[in-house]
Order: sequence, then C-alpha cells, then structure tokens
Amino acid sequence: EWIEADRVIVASGGLSFPRTGSDGTGYGLVTALGHTLEPPIPALTPLAAEDPLCRGAQGITVEAELSLWVEGRRERTIRGSLLIAHFGYSGPAALDLSRHWLRAEGRGARRVTVNFMPGEDAEALRRAWHDASAAGPRLGVRRHLGPTLPDRLVVELCAEAGVEPARALAQVNRAKREALLRSVVERPLPVTGTLGYEKAEVTAGGVQLSEVDPSTLESRKAPGLFLCGEILDVEGRLGGFNFQWAWSSGTVAGRRAAR
Repeated sequence: EWIEADRVIVASGGLSFPRTGSDGTGYGLVTALGHTLEPPIPALTPLAAEDPLCRGAQGITVEAELSLWVEGRRERTIRGSLLIAHFGYSGPAALDLSRHWLRAEGRGARRVTVNFMPGEDAEALRRAWHDASAAGPRLGVRRHLGPTLPDRLVVELCAEAGVEPARALAQVNRAKREALLRSVVERPLPVTGTLGYEKAEVTAGGVQLSEVDPSTLESRKAPGLFLCGEILDVEGRLGGFNFQWAWSSGTVAGRRAAR
C-alpha cells in the first residue's frame, strides 16, 4: 500500500532494545533517499569481561574512574558509579565508556583501567600508607583501606597482590605494597566487548548531521522529509540527555512539518 504525503517524519529509532521494535528499518528508508550513515554502534551498554574480580566482588558498587587507552595513550577518563557484575562491568561509568571502547576498534591496542579511588594516584596512596604506618604500627591493610573501599573489594585486591588483609602496613614488603597500590589506582580491566544492542540504552551513529537543516531537522537530500531522535547521529552520556534529545528533536521536527 502506498501512502502519499507532503511531509514525512522518520522517528524510527536505532537498533537498541530490539524487543521494543527498533530494528533499524529507518536506516534503509533514509539511505534509499540518499542519506549517509555514520556506522551505528550500541551505546550506553555494559562491558563484558573475563575477570576473576567479577566472581569475588560480584554485586559491589563503587565510585570509580575508568580510563580508555589506545596504543598506550589515555583517550578518555570517565568518573561515576561502577557495578561489578558476573558478566563484567555495569553502572554509569561502564555504560558511558562503552561507545568510546567500540569507536576505538581498529585504531590499535585498546585497554581499560580502573581507579577505585578517583582523584588519587599511587604516590598519594604511598604517602598515606607511610603516614598511617608511622601513626599506628599495628594498623592492618584491611582497616587502612576499609574506610574508602568496600571490604570485599579490599580482600579481593589484597589477594591479587599477595597481601594478607590483616597484616600490619609496616610488615608488607615493598613489592607487594606497590602491587596493591597499583591495583587500587590503575587496575587493568580485561574488557572483551560489550553486551551489545540487547542491553544498549541508545544507538550511536546514524544520519550525518550535515545532511539535515539544524534549525528544522528537514532533510537536505529529500525535501519534505524530517528526521528526529536516534535515527540522527546524536548521542549523549547517561543522565537523561538522550531522552531530552528525543523530545526536543521530535518537537522541532513536528512543528516544522506541520507548518
């Protein structure tokens, strides 16, 4: 059945949450009319990993900084809540990093590190260790780190570094202390991928913004066609920005199409 119209709005979404019906059909419609797509990728989706920490510390939520490194250079650091899950990592920090991880594919070696004490570095932790050891010679590692980190996480990080959690700070040798401090502020996260569109909150990529009028969202390829929402190459970080884009762009496209 053919339906003719002077103006058409495409608000078909992307590929995320396919069970809601967003199957990418809109991409075929707009490319047939001459539009160009930035390759769609899942965004705001959990990170998958094969990490022993995901077993021992499963269910722990902690404020953290995640950093993405490409070819040895730090490209992105995101601070937020991190949930350690059985499959890998979730929570705002992991979700926000996911699209940057995927976009870095093919540009060289990628790795992700976590700082469980945001804003601190190994040198600051080293000074705090020495000061605490001098003030309380019997103070144990677990009690020293406990006020800042969840107890179960402390135990897991100590195990990785070969440190007995109850051992006094002064009795931990330098090599093990340094290994533990590195795990606290720059622990590698062995990310293997993401959970994809099935768990993605939004789709990144879409119709290039240069191909629509920014004041009306009317297509520059097919007059009378208006685009809004995820079909366009717009995505934001977690926090309601993508909802706002959907509402605002839909309002603009709808009002202009109705004139």
